[in-house]
Amino acid sequence: MWGSPRRDSPRADVVPNLRRMSAVRAGIALALLSGLGVFQACSTAAPSRVASVPIQTINRKFLVPVVLNEGQTATFLLDTGASTSVITPDLARRLGLDTSSRTTLGRARIASGQEVEVSMVRMTSIRVGSARIDNLNVAVYEHANPPITVDGFLGVDFIGRFTMTVDPAAGTLTLLPHDPPTR
Repeated sequence: MWGSPRRDSPRADVVPNLRRMSAVRAGIALALLSGLGVFQACSTAAPSRVASVPIQTINRKFLVPVVLNEGQTATFLLDTGASTSVITPDLARRLGLDTSSRTTLGRARIASGQEVEVSMVRMTSIRVGSARIDNLNVAVYEHANPPITVDGFLGVDFIGRFTMTVDPAAGTLTLLPHDPPTR
């Protein structure tokens, strides 16, 4: 599903080598199983049309600064292979989120093919620079041997709402919302 983009795809020029970007998954890309109901009503709030933030590149992986619920800063791995964004249990605790409720559990398949149980929590907002998504469900999952220590993974449920440009040489991630601005 997330292989190389077709040459005639409008995203082919934005992420020219999606196959290499899929390596960013680093073993935790979550492909949610049917019936999980993760993509509930969300809204995009963009005070500015274009958001550009500095990113770090470590071992060809892009680390992105994010702000959760308009208060908690965190570092996420940019993960074009994850259908949903993921936070660690430690970050969920810092945010004061309850992950113990049995009604918030779902099954997910990680990149190794193993099925795991995840808690789903609703974030009030996730913001990268001025690009913000409100009311977004994210998975809570602890990877046993993460290749890099981060607070979470920024998945397609967030980045898919924007035209994304990664400039590793400049060390920037630029996001432009797909939706036209409301007047």
